[in-house]
Amino acid sequence: MPDFTRLTLEHLDTAVILLDEASRVSYLNPAAENMFDVSGKSLLGHALLTIFAEAAQLDEAMQRALHNNDSYIEHDLTLTTHTHNKLHLRCTVTPLRLERSGLLLEFHTVDRSLKLAREEQMLDQTQANRLLLRNLAHEIKNPLGGIRGAAQLLEQELEKPELHEYTQVIIQEADRLRALMENLLTPQGHVQHSALNIHEVLERVRSVMLAE
Repeated sequence: MPDFTRLTLEHLDTAVILLDEASRVSYLNPAAENMFDVSGKSLLGHALLTIFAEAAQLDEAMQRALHNNDSYIEHDLTLTTHTHNKLHLRCTVTPLRLERSGLLLEFHTVDRSLKLAREEQMLDQTQANRLLLRNLAHEIKNPLGGIRGAAQLLEQELEKPELHEYTQVIIQEADRLRALMENLLTPQGHVQHSALNIHEVLERVRSVMLAE
Protein backbone atom coordinates (compact mmCIF):
# COMPACT_ATOMS: atom_id res chain seq x y z
CA MET A 1 0.00 0.00 0.00
CA PRO A 2 1.42 3.45 -0.91
CA ASP A 3 2.59 5.49 2.07
CA PHE A 4 0.20 8.36 1.29
CA THR A 5 -2.79 5.99 1.20
CA ARG A 6 -1.75 4.34 4.45
CA LEU A 7 -1.24 7.73 6.11
CA THR A 8 -4.70 8.84 4.99
CA LEU A 9 -6.39 5.68 6.29
CA GLU A 10 -4.61 5.89 9.62
CA HIS A 11 -5.97 9.39 10.27
CA LEU A 12 -9.59 8.53 9.46
CA ASP A 13 -12.22 8.33 12.20
CA THR A 14 -13.92 5.64 10.11
CA ALA A 15 -12.88 2.09 10.94
CA VAL A 16 -11.39 0.53 7.80
CA ILE A 17 -10.38 -3.08 7.17
CA LEU A 18 -8.85 -4.40 3.95
CA LEU A 19 -9.22 -8.07 3.03
CA ASP A 20 -7.40 -10.10 0.41
CA GLU A 21 -9.03 -12.44 -2.11
CA ALA A 22 -9.35 -15.14 0.58
CA SER A 23 -11.07 -12.74 3.02
CA ARG A 24 -7.95 -12.59 5.17
CA VAL A 25 -7.05 -9.36 6.95
CA SER A 26 -4.38 -7.41 5.08
CA TYR A 27 -4.78 -4.08 6.89
CA LEU A 28 -6.62 -2.44 9.80
CA ASN A 29 -6.43 1.25 10.52
CA PRO A 30 -6.18 2.51 14.14
CA ALA A 31 -9.89 3.37 14.20
CA ALA A 32 -10.72 -0.29 13.48
CA GLU A 33 -8.29 -1.47 16.16
CA ASN A 34 -9.98 0.77 18.71
CA MET A 35 -13.49 -0.16 17.62
CA PHE A 36 -12.92 -3.91 17.81
CA ASP A 37 -10.33 -3.82 20.61
CA VAL A 38 -7.76 -5.78 18.62
CA SER A 39 -4.19 -5.42 17.41
CA GLY A 40 -3.77 -5.04 13.67
CA LYS A 41 -0.43 -6.84 13.60
CA SER A 42 -1.83 -9.89 15.38
CA LEU A 43 -4.69 -10.17 12.87
CA LEU A 44 -2.77 -9.85 9.63
CA GLY A 45 -3.25 -12.95 7.54
CA HIS A 46 -6.15 -14.22 9.63
CA ALA A 47 -9.70 -14.73 8.33
CA LEU A 48 -11.80 -11.73 9.34
CA LEU A 49 -14.80 -13.70 10.54
CA THR A 50 -12.70 -15.67 13.02
CA ILE A 51 -12.06 -12.58 15.15
CA PHE A 52 -15.76 -12.17 15.97
CA ALA A 53 -17.86 -14.37 18.21
CA GLU A 54 -20.91 -13.64 16.05
CA ALA A 55 -20.68 -12.22 12.52
CA ALA A 56 -23.37 -13.87 10.39
CA GLN A 57 -24.68 -10.51 9.16
CA LEU A 58 -21.20 -9.38 8.14
CA ASP A 59 -20.59 -12.60 6.25
CA GLU A 60 -23.88 -12.14 4.37
CA ALA A 61 -22.99 -8.52 3.50
CA MET A 62 -19.61 -9.62 2.15
CA GLN A 63 -21.19 -12.37 0.05
CA ARG A 64 -23.73 -9.93 -1.42
CA ALA A 65 -21.04 -7.44 -2.36
CA LEU A 66 -19.00 -10.16 -4.05
CA HIS A 67 -22.02 -11.64 -5.82
CA ASN A 68 -23.17 -8.27 -7.20
CA ASN A 69 -19.62 -6.99 -7.71
CA ASP A 70 -20.76 -3.71 -6.20
CA SER A 71 -20.81 -1.90 -2.88
CA TYR A 72 -23.30 -3.18 -0.33
CA ILE A 73 -24.42 -1.29 2.77
CA GLU A 74 -25.72 -3.02 5.89
CA HIS A 75 -27.40 -0.27 7.89
CA ASP A 76 -28.10 -2.30 11.01
CA LEU A 77 -25.17 -4.62 11.61
CA THR A 78 -24.65 -6.33 14.96
CA LEU A 79 -21.21 -7.76 15.72
CA THR A 80 -20.04 -9.53 18.86
CA THR A 81 -16.32 -9.15 19.48
CA HIS A 82 -13.97 -11.69 21.04
CA THR A 83 -14.44 -9.82 24.33
CA HIS A 84 -18.22 -10.40 24.04
CA ASN A 85 -18.85 -6.72 23.39
CA LYS A 86 -21.90 -6.27 21.16
CA LEU A 87 -21.54 -3.48 18.60
CA HIS A 88 -24.27 -1.84 16.53
CA LEU A 89 -22.76 -0.60 13.29
CA ARG A 90 -23.35 0.52 9.74
CA CYS A 91 -21.03 -1.28 7.35
CA THR A 92 -20.14 -0.63 3.71
CA VAL A 93 -18.52 -3.52 1.82
CA THR A 94 -16.82 -2.64 -1.47
CA PRO A 95 -15.15 -5.16 -3.80
CA LEU A 96 -11.66 -4.12 -4.91
CA ARG A 97 -10.47 -4.82 -8.43
CA LEU A 98 -7.04 -3.23 -8.47
CA GLU A 99 -3.71 -5.07 -8.54
CA ARG A 100 -5.31 -7.76 -6.41
CA SER A 101 -8.90 -8.55 -5.66
CA GLY A 102 -10.26 -8.15 -2.17
CA LEU A 103 -12.74 -6.23 -0.06
CA LEU A 104 -12.77 -2.82 1.57
CA LEU A 105 -14.87 -2.68 4.74
CA GLU A 106 -15.91 0.58 6.39
CA PHE A 107 -17.60 0.61 9.80
CA HIS A 108 -19.52 3.44 11.46
CA THR A 109 -21.03 3.27 14.93
CA VAL A 110 -24.80 3.61 15.14
CA ASP A 111 -25.93 5.55 18.17
CA ARG A 112 -28.19 3.25 20.17
CA SER A 113 -30.43 6.07 21.33
CA LEU A 114 -30.87 7.22 17.73
CA LYS A 115 -31.84 3.70 16.73
CA LEU A 116 -34.40 3.52 19.53
CA ALA A 117 -35.77 6.93 18.55
CA ARG A 118 -36.26 5.73 14.98
CA GLU A 119 -38.03 2.60 16.19
CA GLU A 120 -40.33 4.69 18.38
CA GLN A 121 -41.05 6.98 15.44
CA MET A 122 -41.98 4.00 13.29
CA LEU A 123 -44.24 2.69 16.06
CA ASP A 124 -45.95 6.07 16.38
CA GLN A 125 -46.49 6.19 12.62
CA THR A 126 -47.96 2.69 12.64
CA GLN A 127 -50.37 3.63 15.42
CA ALA A 128 -51.35 6.82 13.55
CA ASN A 129 -52.05 4.81 10.39
CA ARG A 130 -54.12 2.35 12.39
CA LEU A 131 -56.17 5.19 13.89
CA LEU A 132 -56.71 6.67 10.43
CA LEU A 133 -57.98 3.32 9.14
CA ARG A 134 -60.34 2.98 12.09
CA ASN A 135 -61.78 6.45 11.49
CA LEU A 136 -62.13 5.73 7.79
CA ALA A 137 -63.88 2.46 8.53
CA HIS A 138 -66.40 4.26 10.75
CA GLU A 139 -67.10 6.79 7.99
CA ILE A 140 -67.70 4.00 5.46
CA LYS A 141 -69.88 1.84 7.72
CA ASN A 142 -72.64 4.43 8.12
CA PRO A 143 -73.38 4.94 4.39
CA LEU A 144 -73.28 1.17 3.86
CA GLY A 145 -76.20 0.78 6.24
CA GLY A 146 -78.17 3.33 4.23
CA ILE A 147 -77.34 1.63 0.93
CA ARG A 148 -78.42 -1.75 2.29
CA GLY A 149 -81.68 -0.35 3.66
CA ALA A 150 -82.47 1.42 0.38
CA ALA A 151 -81.83 -1.81 -1.56
CA GLN A 152 -84.24 -3.69 0.72
CA LEU A 153 -86.94 -1.05 0.22
CA LEU A 154 -86.36 -1.10 -3.53
CA GLU A 155 -86.68 -4.88 -3.54
CA GLN A 156 -90.10 -4.64 -1.92
CA GLU A 157 -91.28 -2.24 -4.66
CA LEU A 158 -90.07 -4.33 -7.58
CA GLU A 159 -92.83 -6.25 -9.32
CA LYS A 160 -90.61 -8.52 -11.40
CA PRO A 161 -89.00 -11.27 -9.27
CA GLU A 162 -86.06 -11.56 -11.70
CA LEU A 163 -85.01 -8.03 -10.73
CA HIS A 164 -84.57 -9.10 -7.12
CA GLU A 165 -81.26 -10.67 -8.09
CA TYR A 166 -79.80 -7.21 -8.64
CA THR A 167 -80.95 -5.85 -5.30
CA GLN A 168 -79.56 -8.96 -3.64
CA VAL A 169 -76.18 -8.20 -5.22
CA ILE A 170 -76.30 -4.70 -3.68
CA ILE A 171 -77.25 -6.10 -0.27
CA GLN A 172 -74.59 -8.82 -0.36
CA GLU A 173 -71.85 -6.42 -1.46
CA ALA A 174 -72.85 -3.95 1.26
CA ASP A 175 -72.65 -6.78 3.81
CA ARG A 176 -69.25 -7.82 2.47
CA LEU A 177 -67.87 -4.29 2.78
CA ARG A 178 -69.37 -3.97 6.24
CA ALA A 179 -67.62 -7.19 7.31
CA LEU A 180 -64.37 -5.81 5.89
CA MET A 181 -64.80 -2.63 7.94
CA GLU A 182 -65.46 -4.73 11.05
CA ASN A 183 -62.17 -6.54 10.47
CA LEU A 184 -60.38 -3.20 10.34
CA LEU A 185 -62.00 -2.08 13.58
CA THR A 186 -61.33 -5.21 15.62
CA PRO A 187 -57.95 -6.67 16.69
CA GLN A 188 -56.68 -9.32 14.33
CA GLY A 189 -56.56 -12.83 15.75
CA HIS A 190 -55.48 -16.07 14.20
CA VAL A 191 -56.61 -16.79 10.65
CA GLN A 192 -59.52 -19.22 10.67
CA HIS A 193 -59.64 -21.69 7.80
CA SER A 194 -62.97 -23.07 6.62
CA ALA A 195 -64.35 -25.03 3.70
CA LEU A 196 -65.39 -23.00 0.65
CA ASN A 197 -67.82 -23.95 -2.09
CA ILE A 198 -66.19 -22.74 -5.31
CA HIS A 199 -69.52 -22.95 -7.15
CA GLU A 200 -71.00 -20.35 -4.81
CA VAL A 201 -68.08 -18.04 -5.53
CA LEU A 202 -68.47 -18.46 -9.29
CA GLU A 203 -72.21 -17.86 -9.06
CA ARG A 204 -71.58 -14.72 -7.05
CA VAL A 205 -69.12 -13.45 -9.66
CA ARG A 206 -71.67 -14.16 -12.38
CA SER A 207 -74.32 -12.20 -10.50
CA VAL A 208 -72.02 -9.22 -10.06
CA MET A 209 -71.04 -9.27 -13.73
CA LEU A 210 -74.69 -9.38 -14.80
CA ALA A 211 -75.52 -6.49 -12.48
CA GLU A 212 -72.83 -4.38 -14.14
